[in-house]
Amino acid sequence: MVPSYFFSSVSGVTFLPYVKSRDQLRTLMADMLGELNSSHLGFNSFGMEEKTETRMHSIVTGILFDNQDPYSVAGILPGSAADKVEVDVRKGDRLVAVDGVRTVPSVNREKYLSSPVQKEEVKLTFSRGGKEYDVKVHTMPQMNFRNLQYKQWEDHCKARVEKQGKGRIAYVHMRAMGGEDLDNFLMQMHTYAVNRDALILDLRYNNGGNVHQEVIDFLRQKQHFQWSYRGFDKVSHPNVTPSDKPIGVDVEYLPGFPLDIAEPYAWTEMESVGKLLGCGVGTFVDSGTYERPADVAVEHFKLGDHLVCIARQSGLP
Repeated sequence: MVPSYFFSSVSGVTFLPYVKSRDQLRTLMADMLGELNSSHLGFNSFGMEEKTETRMHSIVTGILFDNQDPYSVAGILPGSAADKVEVDVRKGDRLVAVDGVRTVPSVNREKYLSSPVQKEEVKLTFSRGGKEYDVKVHTMPQMNFRNLQYKQWEDHCKARVEKQGKGRIAYVHMRAMGGEDLDNFLMQMHTYAVNRDALILDLRYNNGGNVHQEVIDFLRQKQHFQWSYRGFDKVSHPNVTPSDKPIGVDVEYLPGFPLDIAEPYAWTEMESVGKLLGCGVGTFVDSGTYERPADVAVEHFKLGDHLVCIARQSGLP
């Protein structure tokens, strides 16, 4: 790196004098790479000056706290270490001590929920109705906690679609475009989504991959045979004819996530499934825009906070 690499030809400002630490350099480079609007780019840097004598480990249990009142319990994450019958922690309880150390409300809660050694179990003291009680809870890896949070978000989205669609619309979220994600998508399509009137395929937060063509090929399938039991009417096989029903693709772009699986995915790939309705002109990170194909109709469809692109086979309602 040399100073000239941080020169802006637009403003005539040299950025390098404002970079005082390695962390600021990482931030600056990330912002500059973001201006390129290209996926799969990144920058990182490490140095001895950032190394510390000890490494702190978060004490993660699955107990959720209120963002506005950090020591007040907001709930228990389903499937977490704290989601046990013997862990009687309830919403509204207040954390007053961790392993016997009393908490101070004005101090960041994470000071008490971190340790230089990894703990398998922690004793937490809560107050409820003026009385205090202790509870011992096993800890869990941070990654497991995040995965359960992600699943909770997926379950919440699915429940909203089930409620607002009155059970007629299937909701399937793909976290990425990998082999395991494809297997899960196909499993959902052959079980849960069968006999539903429509499908919402949620690609938000998708981490990318290379199985999008397999997904499109599956969604393209149309009726190619009928069958029946003797004496009954002929019907098509519902789980191999998804394109006979309306398909919605939720691809609302969120800054910081790959563009190659966001709105352009819908316009370039889902157009082959049917007529696309929904999202207007797309907006990139730097407020630049791209235009959809000229023959795509402009209509908006929202389901709660979902911005949905609808693909319909010609002639379907």
